[in-house]
Amino acid sequence: LWLARSSAPETIIRLRQGANSVYVLWEIDDSKIDEMSGVLNLPLLGLSMAPTRTHAGEHSKFYFMLNVYTSEIEGDPSGEATRFEYSVFVKKEGQESDRPFYMVIEAGSSNASIDPVYGETPAKISTITRDGDVISFQADEFVASIDIGENTPLTVDPEWLYANDFVFWGNGVYDKVFLDTSFTLQRPKKGVMTIESGSFQWATFLVDINEPDYADVYE
Repeated sequence: LWLARSSAPETIIRLRQGANSVYVLWEIDDSKIDEMSGVLNLPLLGLSMAPTRTHAGEHSKFYFMLNVYTSEIEGDPSGEATRFEYSVFVKKEGQESDRPFYMVIEAGSSNASIDPVYGETPAKISTITRDGDVISFQADEFVASIDIGENTPLTVDPEWLYANDFVFWGNGVYDKVFLDTSFTLQRPKKGVMTIESGSFQWATFLVDINEPDYADVYE
């Protein structure tokens, strides 16, 4: 993963080889799209919520996503950190296409970190572990597990991959991201998620926190 904030891409974060990462996708309640957009100040940023196709053969939906992963970080004394990111998908007002892009609305790391919105932020509880077919993870107060015992590989939609090209933050700043084939050619495994404890502040906007549309694991 390369993030570019200048004329030349700079390798800032590498997904750790052999580590698991999870992507949990919930549908946002249609009746709460406008309310959530207002909470996120999207109109003031020239952005709006965008429906997205994340898996091949599905219809576009307004999705909310949690990603938990372990990364190798340039310049970090520990060499790696486990991060969680809560995101929605947006488009720029006036853009010619309906192409969606990521927008990170909350993030945390097991190490102290820096982001474009809050600056330097203290470490938060962020973990991901695996025991057989069960991947357990924690994102601050939200604790859950995903069972991939069915071992069903999925095909992601190109629209979801291309949404990675720009990653917006809560102040309208965006990162240009370059992905190599180690990510784009992977087929995640479909899992069944169980909430162990806790929740998160965005749950009120979801159709049902207990019933995500997808709980995908990348190995």
